[in-house]
Amino acid sequence: MDRMAPSASPMAVQELVDYCIDFLFASPPDLKACALVSRSWTRTSQMHLFTHIVIGSSGYSYGQTTFLALSRTRCTRLFAVLAASPRLLSCIESLQIHLDTVPHDILVAISVFPFVRLQRITVSGNWVARAAIGAVRDLLSLETLTAISISGNFGSLWEFVQVLECCSPNIRDLAFCSVRIAPFNLLTYSDPSDRRRIEIDCLDIWWSDGIHDWLNSPQCPFDFTHLKQLRLNENTSLPQWLAFAPSVPGVEHLQFQAQIPGPSLIDLTPFTNLKSIEVFVEYRVDVSSAL
Repeated sequence: MDRMAPSASPMAVQELVDYCIDFLFASPPDLKACALVSRSWTRTSQMHLFTHIVIGSSGYSYGQTTFLALSRTRCTRLFAVLAASPRLLSCIESLQIHLDTVPHDILVAISVFPFVRLQRITVSGNWVARAAIGAVRDLLSLETLTAISISGNFGSLWEFVQVLECCSPNIRDLAFCSVRIAPFNLLTYSDPSDRRRIEIDCLDIWWSDGIHDWLNSPQCPFDFTHLKQLRLNENTSLPQWLAFAPSVPGVEHLQFQAQIPGPSLIDLTPFTNLKSIEVFVEYRVDVSSAL
């Protein structure tokens, strides 16, 4: 009886497993089942299960007290798994943190984990507590990071800057979505002029207040002169600002929101290298005039 010739590659079986399991990436229950079936399936299943990790939860589906208790249980369980099996940290490429529902002790403990492949962090919260700033800053300082997204309310611009002052020098994708700074503390920030500025390729500013003057100031640690992609919905005069004007001719992808009626239009003349443009049109009706 003829036998199948041995594979020239010792990875052939594992590659076949990877291929067969790959389509299950959006089905955690199936991946968990695969991890229990065969040892050769375990690593591939783990890579999919732990590629994107969510810490905490958004919304209050079961009432605030019950929801927070459930979130703490989930956070504690996740921390226990990662602490007991540190090899799983090598699977994590993306981290999403809902600060409102993450216990402070868990956040601090996770912030010192030795992540080796973490590339993207999303931090969100209704209110970013001062006690959380140090842990978030430590996470954003990981040199493997290339993209960060921040949303939430800050008590002062100083607190906001503290989160960003030690960012990974490899950040290229920067997003501020629904960031709000308390208006009575807009002028207190540190000066990072002695540090090398971080070159940003992609900038997203969406429904944010209180950070624009800082972004346009010498104290901002980010260099926007090499932007390739720009997305914004308000302050459409931003491309004319001193910090952004040099980058405008190099922008290839532009996204912005236009209000009709309203002045929120962008002069596209300086965008000489545009390859794509996307415009969100918001039509506002004055109901009082129709009454």
